[in-house]
Amino acid sequence: MSGGRVHPWGWGIVVCLLVGAGCGFHPRGQIAVPQGLERIEIRGAPGFTVLGAELRRRLQAHGVRVAGPGEPADAVLRILHNRSGLRVVSVAPSGKAQEYALFMDVRYDVVDRRGRTLLRPAQLHLTRTLLFDPNQVLAVDAEAAARREDMEREAVRLILYRLQTMHSPTQNPSQGAGHGST
Repeated sequence: MSGGRVHPWGWGIVVCLLVGAGCGFHPRGQIAVPQGLERIEIRGAPGFTVLGAELRRRLQAHGVRVAGPGEPADAVLRILHNRSGLRVVSVAPSGKAQEYALFMDVRYDVVDRRGRTLLRPAQLHLTRTLLFDPNQVLAVDAEAAARREDMEREAVRLILYRLQTMHSPTQNPSQGAGHGST
């Protein structure tokens, strides 16, 4: 830019940004929680777990205040069920497991401060494959831990995306009753 004039590319960039913002586009990782959900309490996901800590961190990063137990909140995100485990997928001719499936099942819903449903219970089922190498047991354990954390972060991402689809708690609760399970 010189002499107060805007380079033609500058106008193109401004137009693209305005069009992108108008259509609801958000960069990956950005969430837009519905109006009226500025304070959310999280139940069933303790802060010392990856799921609980990551939910709190990501919500706070997007301007949502995470209320503690007994503090006023616009809504409560309830983790109704959270289970993870390991299943044998394939066995070597020697009879020893050589491939496992790590799994994580999470069931959650959202209610308002009066207990009315804002988001019907939704189920997430995540899996990751893990090959077992008897010569590298420590490496396999580290890989399993990393994949479990990856699944918990993926669950948080999916929960947050689902929160974006909710209607504001000030709207008719039947509108926010949500969609089918994920």
